[in-house]
Amino acid sequence: MYKIISFTISLVFLALGLLLGIFNPHSVDVDFISFQTQLPLSLVIASSILLGLLIALIYLGSSFFAMKWKIRKMNKESLKLNNQILNLNRQLLEQKTEILSTKADSDLMITDKRT
Repeated sequence: MYKIISFTISLVFLALGLLLGIFNPHSVDVDFISFQTQLPLSLVIASSILLGLLIALIYLGSSFFAMKWKIRKMNKESLKLNNQILNLNRQLLEQKTEILSTKADSDLMITDKRT
């Protein structure tokens, strides 16, 4: 299903590119910093679109990797905190066991003294 959708989208963009070339055959002057040239209008439009896509891809890619790094950092912190919670729960359980053991011992002593 994904391949069919991808193929259809590719065909649509190919058709749009062909239409762009057919309806914009005129030459236009393009001034760069150090030189001037004449290019077909369709090529100027297509390169502007590609340049915009490249800039957007760079921006989104940097945002993506920044978020990925932040998620990894937070996962490490979460794991560290979960380990700390486990250790505290173990200590609490040990203390409860010690208290119950001490109480049982004191109850035995009280019972022995009464008899």
